[in-house]
This record gives sequence, structure tokens and C-alpha cells, in this order.
Amino acid sequence: YCLSHKQDPHPAGASVHPLEPPSHEDRAAAHLAAGRLDAVVLEFAAARRSGLPIPASTYAVLLEVCAICGDLPTATRVLDDMDRLGVPSSDRVNRLLLTSAARSGKSPGEDRSRAIMEVAGRVEARLEPGKSVYAVVAETLLESRDEKFGNAALVLLSRVPGPREENEYIAGLWIRVSDKAPG
Repeated sequence: YCLSHKQDPHPAGASVHPLEPPSHEDRAAAHLAAGRLDAVVLEFAAARRSGLPIPASTYAVLLEVCAICGDLPTATRVLDDMDRLGVPSSDRVNRLLLTSAARSGKSPGEDRSRAIMEVAGRVEARLEPGKSVYAVVAETLLESRDEKFGNAALVLLSRVPGPREENEYIAGLWIRVSDKAPG
């Protein structure tokens, strides 16, 4: 149509922007959604080589891979990088780090509580004022929907300071206060 009428397909003043290629973050998130965990790691490495600042959300995608795999050493190194580069933390980053600790270990029977508490100490320093590390750890354990963490989460919740409701909605679950383990 434009050629037959000899009209400029882009009238004066019209902005023409070619499609921008997807960012490293977008590609990493797409790989994660497709279950290609190794591709997420490769995309993160490419982002580092680019020399451009890496946004916190891209670090979170890499931490999600660590959480899925229970790779606490790598998650800790990623957090060290974030600290060194001044990348801000978030609730999501804290939860992913705790999930990595909860899933870490070589065998299902291995006690992971020590790893969780070590990470909890680090997470506590990153929390917003007024947030309880007990609540963050408990919510993370409950969100895992893993029955082996249920009792530990309830004990931690019993230690959260502040007024208590008769029932609390935490991590998608209604929890009756009377069901909580004694503190």
C-alpha cells in the first residue's frame, strides 16, 4: 500500500524502533520457566561478561536455580557477589537463600537445621526494620510444602514477637494458634 501510493511508511516525526533483543534477565527467566537450569547459569555468565550492571531480579533468577537444586554454596557465593557489588536484597532473595539451605545436603536424612540457622543469621541482617527472622524462616519452610519442615516452622512461629491472632494466614495456610508448638 505505501509503495503504490508513494507514501513514506514512517511519516516525519514518527519514531521507528526495531524490536529490542530480550535482556539477559528475560532469557534467564524463560530458561527457568522451561526447566533449563543449566541455561540459566550460562545466561547469567553471559550477563557478567557483558560488563553491564546486573539487576537484582537477575540474581534472584539464579538464586531460584540454587533453591531448586539445594545448592547452598553457590547461593552463598551469589549473595556475596550481590553484597560486594551493592546489589540490593529483597524478600524474594532472602527466601530463596533460605530455601537453598533447607534443600541442601547430600542425603534426605541429613540434618539441615544448622545450614538454615546459619543462613538465617545472614538474612536477619538484611531484613527491613520490624521484620522477624523467625517469621521469614517459618514462612519459607511452610511455603516449601515439605512436611518434614512443618514442626520446625511452627516452633519458629511461636517465637515471633508481637500480638497474636486467633488464626493466622501464613504462606497460604491458616494456622490456629493453639496448634503451634510451645515456645
